[in-house]
Amino acid sequence: MTACGLVTEQDASTALGRPAGRGTAGGSSALSECIYDGGALIVSMKTDGKALYDKSRAQAKAKGVPDVPGIGDSAFKAGTDKFCTLLFIKGTTLVSVLFGGTGAQDAAVAVAKTAAAKL
Repeated sequence: MTACGLVTEQDASTALGRPAGRGTAGGSSALSECIYDGGALIVSMKTDGKALYDKSRAQAKAKGVPDVPGIGDSAFKAGTDKFCTLLFIKGTTLVSVLFGGTGAQDAAVAVAKTAAAKL
């Protein structure tokens, strides 16, 4: 499974509210990435990311960032309604959703739920 497999062109278009175009795959063997609409939506996936997730979550919790229930095994998000970053873990797979645009927080949650259902 790759990041572009977790969030398809159709999923991205739905989230963005406009045609997203084909995702541009990137990253490395350790980190799969898929970029839609010039970076308005970026999905990253790391299969051995549990330690990184735990560290990131601890840092976020120290800043008062809330958990987001119902996505993977654990999730949290930070940002505004114009730009949001959401990280979740399912098993040992860490997924990051970066969304820029109006309604970013709700859109990031919707994209993350779609991705989590495929893991």
